[in-house]
Amino acid sequence: MPEPISAITPLLGARAAEATQLKPATVQGGTQSPSFGAVLQRAITGLDQVAKAGDSAAEAYAAGADVELHDVMIAMQEAQISFELASQVRSKAVEAYQEIMRMQL
Repeated sequence: MPEPISAITPLLGARAAEATQLKPATVQGGTQSPSFGAVLQRAITGLDQVAKAGDSAAEAYAAGADVELHDVMIAMQEAQISFELASQVRSKAVEAYQEIMRMQL
């Protein structure tokens, strides 16, 4: 069974990808799978790290440190795209929840 969350990891960037690696949790059947809470927590942590990296790059450039402008722009764009992706995933999750709640039993 493919893991759909693993396709999101490359968008978070090389630095945050290491922090978002999933560690499997043991399930009663003996198979290994990550819990939803763990996946969500690691995704949020990765998003936060990407945002902080973009902010620190911008601050370093503004302070006159030896940082190239294109590196700053790449870090900021990476943070923006990661946030937009997280926002879209959240919207889809809310829509799915609302659709389930509308189902008649």
